[in-house]
Amino acid sequence: MQVTITRSVVQGSGIGPSAYLVYSMNLKNLSPYNSILKYADDTSILVPQHSSVSMQEEFQNVQTWSTANKLQINLNKTKAIVFRRPSLRNFITSQSLPFIEQLAVTKFMGIYISATFSTTVHVEHTLAVANQ
Repeated sequence: MQVTITRSVVQGSGIGPSAYLVYSMNLKNLSPYNSILKYADDTSILVPQHSSVSMQEEFQNVQTWSTANKLQINLNKTKAIVFRRPSLRNFITSQSLPFIEQLAVTKFMGIYISATFSTTVHVEHTLAVANQ
């Protein structure tokens, strides 16, 4: 007898992050130069400037995997950041994914990271929290 699963793990439960990591074990990057980082229910894609596979192709790979595994990517929460040297005035943008918002600063694993790897935003945030 085959039974259809109609419910999933409750968001915020203790088992949710572990279940996602096990569930997503077969999600692999296309290029050995790229990385896919998984934590709890978040997935991050890192694509260096010189890679055999573009950011667009790597994102399409994740979308294909998600569809095949009956998961949905929330494009409203999907963001991009292009890291660069602070001295560069002309730099790359993520134009290959125009439907994804590009950020100058992002919070990753509790740390604020700027596109130029400046620590200023993180230090200012930490000081503001400490002042409260």
